[in-house]
Amino acid sequence: MATMFPPQLLPQTQNGEKQVFHALEALPDNWIVLHDIWENYRDTEGEYINYEADFIVLIPNRGIVVIEVKDWNETRINQGTWEHKIKGKWISMGPKNSPLNQAWCAKDKLIRGLVAAGVLAPGSRNQPEHRVLAILTKQLPINFGTEPSKQDLYIMSRCGNQPLDSLYICGSDDLEPNRLRDRLESLFCFDYPNGNMNQRTIEAIVAHLRPTLLFRLDLTQYLKEMEASSGHLLSILPALEGSTEGIMVSGCAGSGKTYMATQELLRQARTNALTANGRKLLFLSFSRNLAVTTRHLLDEQLGASEREGADAYNFHDICVRFILRPNGQEHLLNPRSAGEILSTEALDFIRPRIGKQFRYDAIFVDEAQDFRDEWWPLVESMLTPGGKLYIFEDENQRIFADRPRLHPMPPTRLTLSKNLRNTYAIAAFAASLLPRQIQPHPLPIQGDPVQLMDGSDSPEERARMAEKCIRTIYARHPGQVRPCDIAVLTPWSIRNDRCSLPLISGVAAAVPKETPDEANRRHARCRDWNSLEILGDTIKGFKGLESPFVILTDIPALGESAGFTMNDFYVGCTRARYGLYIIPTLSGATFVRERLEQATAASAGNSPCTPAGEASNPSVTSPPAAE
Repeated sequence: MATMFPPQLLPQTQNGEKQVFHALEALPDNWIVLHDIWENYRDTEGEYINYEADFIVLIPNRGIVVIEVKDWNETRINQGTWEHKIKGKWISMGPKNSPLNQAWCAKDKLIRGLVAAGVLAPGSRNQPEHRVLAILTKQLPINFGTEPSKQDLYIMSRCGNQPLDSLYICGSDDLEPNRLRDRLESLFCFDYPNGNMNQRTIEAIVAHLRPTLLFRLDLTQYLKEMEASSGHLLSILPALEGSTEGIMVSGCAGSGKTYMATQELLRQARTNALTANGRKLLFLSFSRNLAVTTRHLLDEQLGASEREGADAYNFHDICVRFILRPNGQEHLLNPRSAGEILSTEALDFIRPRIGKQFRYDAIFVDEAQDFRDEWWPLVESMLTPGGKLYIFEDENQRIFADRPRLHPMPPTRLTLSKNLRNTYAIAAFAASLLPRQIQPHPLPIQGDPVQLMDGSDSPEERARMAEKCIRTIYARHPGQVRPCDIAVLTPWSIRNDRCSLPLISGVAAAVPKETPDEANRRHARCRDWNSLEILGDTIKGFKGLESPFVILTDIPALGESAGFTMNDFYVGCTRARYGLYIIPTLSGATFVRERLEQATAASAGNSPCTPAGEASNPSVTSPPAAE
């Protein structure tokens, strides 16, 4: 059977496409079929391109076929124009919307996109052959007007259903797998075993197109496929590991930086178990919650011998838990209310000790943009001679204003510009928050539209809106969403009278004087699959993490408080994978609405967001429609 992406039919698939899907499914094992591709990209000249293809078939040693499927009951060609009957009336398709022309346009834009992405080389001689096939599943033959024009007669000559024709007119009984295979193969004159349609080319095309298949999946399948879409990142770091002293990976939110860091850490830890002298590895983050999550990942994924050589901590924990506290020097810490807890005196005490107590062959530093300049010599002192430093950063997620820019600059640098986490609506909205010269490439993955609730200066009212958002999420995805799939985030701690978290029923927020260990246990409890509580946290506390659904509450206007910046808002929005709900203050409502309008303009009139007083609008926002 052919390899199908996605592996099952989508819920909204039309009957004609269902028939073709099942026929294609029975094709040879080494054939690849991609169903319902909808791609948006900017070409090498900056032009915005979008297209939709019902099926793309990749045939080894031959080429690419783009298939357009129509299951019209009655079809005719009248004076050169395709028409089909709906409710007794003939509807003109126009010159650009005939089945064949749609397939040709999609094929041309597909090839342009593959060239722009570097998947295929420019110039037709350097590319696999590419063909089109339009399949009419219900009608045989096509009807013509009473006085066919010359153009009608030409089209009629191409509608004879002969093997080399690009138009395949059939009833459902004629759509048999072997016959369909013959039609597809007949589009190519020869078999080219050493041609441009080799296995490497096929894998590159699939890696490029596969993420675009996610935009119409339901939530359950979306989350499974989203994990797989990041798989190509796993091949990057191992290839560089033996040839560089260090690597810096920069990328937008959701581009896979943490995924790369943790997966490469796991790979090296497993390799350690196969060598005589295991290497010591450290995952180092700014966020305590991210460090705890990574430790859990190491516990789950590694055996005892593999786990022994891998650690995961945040920088403050290493300094406080392992150096200051055992030596009775906690009095050197700044009060938490004063901001940075590692005072100059504390760092002076830590500096000569940290490199002696900790020695690692590789350190993976995530959230590096938030590390202070004076921390980096301490981090580098923990490396063994010849050790490698892997740095992962995004300047747009720098949410501590006093942090300077990154100090170490490893010799090898990678930039990740494609968002692999968020749906199109969330990614496009988040991109509108960034400077124009920094625009990530969102994938056309469709989820819930971004929802803006009515503004309120009452924490009690915002809490009621949050509860309404939670009910809406459950109603939109019955049986698919559990409390662990939702996070409610705020810019403020519970000590701030603007914070509504403690007032939201079913949300587990921090308690007064909560210790780091208590916070870790609360996070673990809420993110457990069997949890009955929804996690409530600050935006800064949830940094580095993600959730299928995020409710951002208590959002003020930009500049209203030094504790809330555009970067904070960007970080909060990009924590949501599938659905984002925003509950602002009165002044914040104006600020967010302006951003929604900017996102609308940037999407060329196709808004990725839905401003709504009630988060109950069931409409689904998609990428710009195909031309």
